[in-house]
Formats: sequence, C-alpha cells, structure tokens
Amino acid sequence: MPVTRRMLAADVELAQRLSELARKHKTSLYSLTNRLIKSYLHIESLGYGDPLEAAVDFALVNSLLAVGFKLQPSQETQNWRELGETLWLLASARNLQLDPKTFLVRLVSILVDRKNVMIEASGETNILVAIPSNSSIKQEQLKGIIEGVARSALGDGSFSLQEKTGILIVKIRSQASCD
Repeated sequence: MPVTRRMLAADVELAQRLSELARKHKTSLYSLTNRLIKSYLHIESLGYGDPLEAAVDFALVNSLLAVGFKLQPSQETQNWRELGETLWLLASARNLQLDPKTFLVRLVSILVDRKNVMIEASGETNILVAIPSNSSIKQEQLKGIIEGVARSALGDGSFSLQEKTGILIVKIRSQASCD
C-alpha cells in the first residue's frame, strides 16, 4: 500500500533542531516526525490530558523521587498506584508496541536491582520480586507502583499480586512472553 504524505509547517528553528536530532539518532526527519506525532496522538487517545504536560509530570515524578519526596501516609498507597499508572502511560506512549510484562520486569529491576527479580513462565507469567532490606523503595510503595502499572497495562482480572514479608509475587495471565 503506497504511503500518502502531507506537508506540515514548522518554525525554521524547530525544523533545524529536529533535523539535528534526526541526524544524531541516525534516522530520517520524516521518521522522527512521525514517531513524535504518533506518540502525541497515543497519549491524547488515552485521555490523560495534554500529552506535553504528561512528559512534564513524568520528569516531576522522577525529580521528586530522586530527592526523597515523602507522600502523606493516608494517601500513600493510592499515590503509588497513580505513579505506576502514569509510568505505564508515558512508557507505552513512547513505544506503542511495548509489552506490559517486559516493561514491568524492567521497571521493577531498576527499582530493586535485576538480581532480585525472577521470572517464571508456565501458562501464566510469575514475576517474583525480593525486596532487599536496604532498598530505597519500601514494599508497600513497590506494590502500589506494580498495581498501577498492571491495572493500566493489563486491566483488572489479568493479574494478581501476592505479598509476603520482603517478597512480592505478580501473577500475569496472558499469552505474551517477557524477557
């Protein structure tokens, strides 16, 4: 099927900066522009609001976590779930073919170190997460983030989360594999 193209106008400085970025990332300006537009439209279709503000929210969350932002205990669980939902929303907007399980494993691996994450696949995928005692993220926080990502990416009923002291077990009922 032939590709139909349409001309879009942009400020000269913006066009030059995009051209430089395309060269830097070894891609064409056409490809980079299409990726940007697809990501923007995907975020918009998810109903998050202004896609440009979504990127700002992500940067804000990272900054707050980096400086040790403390959530109010009464709202903590819900806030961590919302953080998980937002992380999935932003990541899936960036990569429209992103596998939820792969993302979840990578995210948890970043938060508690890959050596503390084990994947078991037999009909359903089990992600076992051992939370080190010296971890900067607490079990309740990680549980909330995982719940938020899983609910947003997989939907209710597609996963279950079991909690034991120092261990979280995420059971995902699906067909795709994770690495």
